[in-house]
Amino acid sequence: MRSLKNGLWVLVYNDTERGRHSLAVSLSDDEGRTWKWTRHVERDDADEEPTSFHYPSLWEARDGTLHLTYSYFVNSLPRDAPRKSIKHAHFDVDWIKQGDR
Repeated sequence: MRSLKNGLWVLVYNDTERGRHSLAVSLSDDEGRTWKWTRHVERDDADEEPTSFHYPSLWEARDGTLHLTYSYFVNSLPRDAPRKSIKHAHFDVDWIKQGDR
């Protein structure tokens, strides 16, 4: 969690009770008491071997946009295939406030 230049707090997290197959970003305008806006960056609803998303790192650029890096692990690929990598997402506060579509 971190505080943005505009005073909002932002949190990137796995929003599931089990597994890491969903990665969400939420905003709070009351110092974390409530999280009014949430949008999913990644979500894999596969029943067997869903992709995992973890170790997020978020920073705010000078222009106020947000950069997120996180690792992902494609569990459904063969064991000898490259299954791990790092992803980068670039978005702004308005994108989060639009919520999931």
